[in-house]
Amino acid sequence: MNPAPRLRIALLAGAFPKLSETFVLQQIRCLLALGHDVRIFSFDRSNETVVHPDGERLGLLGRTTYVKGPKNVKTRLLALWAKLSRTRPQSFDAIVCHFGPIGEHGRGLRELGLIDGRLAVFFHAYDLTAWFKKHPRDYYAKLFEEADLLLPISQHWQSLLLSMGAPPSKLLVRHMGVDCEALRYSTRTLAPGEPLRLLSVARLIEKKGIGYALAALALAEKQLPAPLEYHVVGDGPLRSQLENEAEALGLSERVRFHGSLDNARVQLLMQSMHGFLAPSVTAADGDMEGIPVALMEAMAQGMPVISTRHSGIPELVRDGDTGWCVPERDAAALAAALVEWAKAPAGWAAMTRRARDLVEAEFDAPTLALQLVDDLRRVAAKTREGMRK
Repeated sequence: MNPAPRLRIALLAGAFPKLSETFVLQQIRCLLALGHDVRIFSFDRSNETVVHPDGERLGLLGRTTYVKGPKNVKTRLLALWAKLSRTRPQSFDAIVCHFGPIGEHGRGLRELGLIDGRLAVFFHAYDLTAWFKKHPRDYYAKLFEEADLLLPISQHWQSLLLSMGAPPSKLLVRHMGVDCEALRYSTRTLAPGEPLRLLSVARLIEKKGIGYALAALALAEKQLPAPLEYHVVGDGPLRSQLENEAEALGLSERVRFHGSLDNARVQLLMQSMHGFLAPSVTAADGDMEGIPVALMEAMAQGMPVISTRHSGIPELVRDGDTGWCVPERDAAALAAALVEWAKAPAGWAAMTRRARDLVEAEFDAPTLALQLVDDLRRVAAKTREGMRK
């Protein structure tokens, strides 16, 4: 039997490559590893100084066409095509878009007759929450009608898309993921007198809830069986405010803000930590998480995790089974979970083994890439069958 031909995929993204969207890089890496031809089209270049090594190692910038121009969508699409037509073929097997508004750009390109291919759109979180503070609720009506696949990254967002009128026949939950084979699992233990080392990896913005972690640590500290260290990796507009909060709570000597770190240094830190905190909340503008990749990485590596019942997180962090999940914005509940976790290290290994098994089964990036390829091939086959009829 001849192997299936490789797919030619146009991947549309916002700012690329973006450290807080490593799931896009991971997906591209896996698709390339499967032998498919991926071309990236981005409407902005990330200005981050810390970048993911895969971008350079895989030569992704050489595969990327950047378009900066007027905010008017149709004008930007025409500008993209003027550049695209000089350097890239017009026809693709699939057009994969991350985030609903980028999907609308992809739909517009097809409507203008400037690009061809099956249109698959991933919905993450911002595009289904805060986006609608500035846009009408029916913004995606044409996209729902014309896209070939609508791919929410969690069951939580699938339910919302259904309530918004998305056709059930086009909806598939397709998680983002991590490369489990590249992440070494190790059981965490706590030696007598050893400090409890906790980690959060997050952009320092409201929805990450780091302020609630600080408040919980202040409440829990005297009940913990060992001295405390809390490491926060990431940067953002709330950094100064959070540093001031740590000082006001008397935690300055036990909390370290590392700023942005590259992936290799994050992985080294994870290997030295006892537990991981992801106290996500719904922001004032409605912005929410998807399912944080950092949680998947922590669970894959054997770190006990404590998070919140927020967005799709309970699909990964199953309370009492693969981690602890507490209500949003509840520092007291978060503190109670911390104390329960810290006082029962004998139970860490069984829980973290279940967590690793879940990540391998449902959030492994290479497996998810194979699944996406199958989805795209199936949609293309249905389209060809429809044309024959």
